[in-house]
Amino acid sequence: MKNIDNYSDLLLKSHELTKSGIWVWDVITNKITWDNMLHSIFESPKNYTPNFEEYISTINEKDREGALKSIQEALSNKTTFTNQYSIYTFKNQLKHIQTFGNVQLNNKGEVVKMMGVCMDITSHKSQEIELKTITNIISTVGGQEYFDKVTQELTKLLAVKYALVGEYNEENHSITTLGYAIEGKLQNNFEYQLTYTPCDVVVNKGMSIYHQDIKHHFPKDEFLKTHHIESYIGIPLYLKGELAGIVVLMDDKPLKKINEKETILKAIIDRTQTEIERIISDRRIKEVNNKFETVIKGTSTGLWEWNLITNEVKFNEEWAALLGYELDEIKQDFSFWEENVHPEDLKDAVKRVSAYLQGESETYSFIHRMKHKNGEWLHILTQGSIVQRQQDGTPILFMGTHTNVNKQEQYLQTITEYEKYFSVSMDVMSVANGEYYIKINSKFTEVLGYTQEDLASQPFTNLIHPDDLDKTYSEIKKITSGEPTTQFINRYRCKDGNYKHLMWTAKSDPKTGLRYGAARDITELVEAKERSQQYLDILYSSLNEMYIIDAETLHFIDANIGAQNNIGFTVEELKRYTSVDLKPDIELEDLQRIVEPLISGEKKHITFETRHLRKDGSTYMAFVNLQLTKLGTKDVFVALALDITNRINQEKELKETKQNLENIVDYANVGIAYASGNAQLISVNPKFVEILEYEDSTELIGKPIAEFTITEDFEKELILLNEIVEGKRDTYQIEKRYVTKNKNIKWVDLHVSVIRAENGKLINFVSLVADITERKENQEKLARIENERFLVAIQTEENERKRISQDLHDGLGQTIAAASLYINTLDDLVKNQLDEETYAIFKTGKDLVNKSAKETRMVSHNIMPPSLNQFGLNESINELISNYQKINENINITYSSNINNYRFKQEIELSLYRVVQELINNAYKHSKAQNIYVSALINNKICEIMVKDDGVGFNYDEIKLEKKSGIGLRNIEQRIYAINGKLEINYKSKGVEFLITKEL
Repeated sequence: MKNIDNYSDLLLKSHELTKSGIWVWDVITNKITWDNMLHSIFESPKNYTPNFEEYISTINEKDREGALKSIQEALSNKTTFTNQYSIYTFKNQLKHIQTFGNVQLNNKGEVVKMMGVCMDITSHKSQEIELKTITNIISTVGGQEYFDKVTQELTKLLAVKYALVGEYNEENHSITTLGYAIEGKLQNNFEYQLTYTPCDVVVNKGMSIYHQDIKHHFPKDEFLKTHHIESYIGIPLYLKGELAGIVVLMDDKPLKKINEKETILKAIIDRTQTEIERIISDRRIKEVNNKFETVIKGTSTGLWEWNLITNEVKFNEEWAALLGYELDEIKQDFSFWEENVHPEDLKDAVKRVSAYLQGESETYSFIHRMKHKNGEWLHILTQGSIVQRQQDGTPILFMGTHTNVNKQEQYLQTITEYEKYFSVSMDVMSVANGEYYIKINSKFTEVLGYTQEDLASQPFTNLIHPDDLDKTYSEIKKITSGEPTTQFINRYRCKDGNYKHLMWTAKSDPKTGLRYGAARDITELVEAKERSQQYLDILYSSLNEMYIIDAETLHFIDANIGAQNNIGFTVEELKRYTSVDLKPDIELEDLQRIVEPLISGEKKHITFETRHLRKDGSTYMAFVNLQLTKLGTKDVFVALALDITNRINQEKELKETKQNLENIVDYANVGIAYASGNAQLISVNPKFVEILEYEDSTELIGKPIAEFTITEDFEKELILLNEIVEGKRDTYQIEKRYVTKNKNIKWVDLHVSVIRAENGKLINFVSLVADITERKENQEKLARIENERFLVAIQTEENERKRISQDLHDGLGQTIAAASLYINTLDDLVKNQLDEETYAIFKTGKDLVNKSAKETRMVSHNIMPPSLNQFGLNESINELISNYQKINENINITYSSNINNYRFKQEIELSLYRVVQELINNAYKHSKAQNIYVSALINNKICEIMVKDDGVGFNYDEIKLEKKSGIGLRNIEQRIYAINGKLEINYKSKGVEFLITKEL
């Protein structure tokens, strides 16, 4: 009984925690049975037993068709179903539930029942709706509307009074709000200093939460005082590792359960950071545009701005005027430019645009012809650059200028080829006079990041790396003396502080004294060579073996440190050998066959395992990866070898261990079974097959556990299985019954464990099964013997009660009754003859005699009530309660019943009466109760008798554990068990409820 009680408590608590209940639908009678939790979910009376149609009517109309369909499919396919839908409870409350069901079949394969679990997921659905609301805002609005909406919704969804999103200003250490809402209403944005505020902590240390009393932590923060702020959450927002803004939630009461809204907060962080980044980017672009507009205002330079996402192009008035148009006469679209470019220039122009946008060209600057409104063709110099990109580097915004260069035609005709080359060269070009540049091309500024003014205003030696100054001065001296320099490399400092490697070709003009130089940026080449050397150093010093082998002779050419250390030869020693010499298991012909796919080009690399010979004569197994490549003009094999001796030993040990485990499983004296995540057998050992009386394991593989488990036991086990699936437990142990292939019933002790993946996902169940049928049969036999003894004892006790009752009634009862009659008669005779004090003594004696008479009659009646045999249980309980009320009017006993004149078997009626009598007597004597409630109800061929009180209560589990149980409670349990009834004891801090259930 102890194990059963503990299991019931555990089951009840698991239902309360998960808000889940169990239902059983009898398809034959169309009735559905709910447990207490389901009655609570549907807010229905506990004695309510709906039929299938009544249950379906509780489902929200919009979900009803889908719910019916899933149930009908489960019935048709004789399988399970899972569904989610909304219901209206008996109190007309909308709830969301998730239900799981599984059909139960009879021996003919017909569906007779469906049973399952129903869970209240209303709170989860609420969170889904909240998350959907905030996700909708994130995905549909932007800019200021986003900040307004998100702060409004944060106050609603997180139940806080204040919410704001602000941008951080590093220069004056302040926050400027981008969105600010109080109780869902938008407020004017403002700027505030961070010193002495909780936001200062967020800026410096990261996310901060103060559940209450924040004013005490920041007494100098006037905002907190003025608005009576009690609690605070601050979340920093970062862009590229730098603080960009902050999200703040505040309330005038302590925070509660804010962690339940963590999903909402996470959902807005990334998008809010992106919106702040957009604001900063737009502000910078606007500043650039303003400056650019100021520069070109009043000139003949036209400005264009091309949105590469929408293909929209914005032209300014000067651009339109270049071609003789008003601004409103032209289309703000890329096609307008295409339509007006000279046909002979269009293909080249489009190619230059594409090359620049795809990164194939570093600059965008060239001249093409465009058609004027009057039909004239103008030479237009177009220049531009990408001013905005996406995070992945994709260009978004392309801006530039158009300049009419027709007026420079004479200059263009007279300019030398050298000047043309100077202006469009992809190399850095310069003209220097002494230590100053007097002319540089645009590539120079592009490479170093300076403006032409920056470079011309200081000696160029200021930009040269200090370590390169001496050799640079030496080259200048050579150039000045008339000796040209070629491929001279030095490093120049860029504006961002980094250095670029430039390779120079230069010469001097003896007439003018000017020095002309051209340089190419070889930074990437130098860094690549450095990286290559680093990689070579790493490979050479690696502990993994690397060999270089002549592909023709198979002689070793080189080997890294790892190879030399492991094989024991130096490089010079290895050169005397071929790779066949050090492979004792491979002949030359074998190796040639192995490398043939490389020689023929069929494969890029090959792998194989072989044994290597060390210098000391020992050998080891190696995994070799072989590639064919070039070393100069020579074909060579590059071999990477990995010593796999340990791996091979481990594999051998693992194989032996696996074999040992398989032997243990096969010869184990307990059944062992592996089941899939849906509880179907995938592997069993011989003992398991023997327990279920099958011929071999193949008959069991693929069978669901439910197929050979007693339905009643599987219903209990299903709850534990669901807890494992939900991740609430990893093991359980129960005693249950299996139906064998021969239709025998076997009791087993089942231990179930679970195997999970690293992410917690369920993979398999592992079950250990011990056959305890004999033990159970012995227990049942002992229980029957104990029950028979108890019944004999009860019968003996009842006979003794009957004798004592008869003696009390016919002997002592009659004597006390006669004494009461005489003394009451004497009262009339002596009342006026005795003094007051003597009469009072007489009166007390008379009352005691009368009370003794009453109590004697009640004791005689309680010991063996005559009404039990004559009128049945209902009348006897009524009479019992009436007698108790007569003795003590301070306790109120309430009795309700519908059994009326229903008669039970004599031994059942007597046992039920004795249990009720004992329970009322215990409550009357020990509970200090003011009220006792008794009910006896018959419903669906089940009799339920309930006795409860509002007394001091007790913990029956603790009493049993400490072996303090009284004889009365033990007798109650034994009496109920003897008539095949069930007893449930529910104890609380105040009062105890006893529920006796007996099938009729």
